[in-house]
Amino acid sequence: GSTHSGQGGAIIVTAGDAYASTGGSVSIATGSGVGSSSGFMSLTTADSGTGGTSGPFELSTGTSLGGSAGDINIAVGSSFYGFGGDISVSAGSTFDASSVGGTLTLEAGNAIGGVENGKIHIGVKHASTVDIGRHTDDGKV
Repeated sequence: GSTHSGQGGAIIVTAGDAYASTGGSVSIATGSGVGSSSGFMSLTTADSGTGGTSGPFELSTGTSLGGSAGDINIAVGSSFYGFGGDISVSAGSTFDASSVGGTLTLEAGNAIGGVENGKIHIGVKHASTVDIGRHTDDGKV
C-alpha cells in the first residue's frame, strides 16, 4: 500500500519449508504467445524522490551448510528463424560533475582453505568479432 508518511507496504512471497526434504519452489512466468510473442517481464525498483536513492536490487542464492551453494543462471533463449537474444550488463551513469559512474565487478569465488579458487570463463562460439576495451576513440583500455 501507499502512504504519505512512513514506509510503503511490502509484498513478500515465501515457499514452504521442508525439514526432511527439499523446500518449496517459487516460479514466475509470462504467458506464451501461440502464433505471436510471449509476454514481457519486468522486475524493477522505482525511481527515488529528490532526497533519496532508488531501491537496491538483489539477486542471490542462500548459503549452504552441507553441500554446494546454489547457482544463478542467466540465459537468453535460442531462435529458430530470427536473431539470437542479447544480454547486456551495465553500471549506472551520473549527470553530476563531481560524482563517478557505477562500477561493474565480475569476481570469481575464493576457496578459503580449499583446493582451487573459482574461475572466470569468457568464451565465444563462432564469433565474427570480439571487442574488449573502452567505447572511446582514445585507444586506451
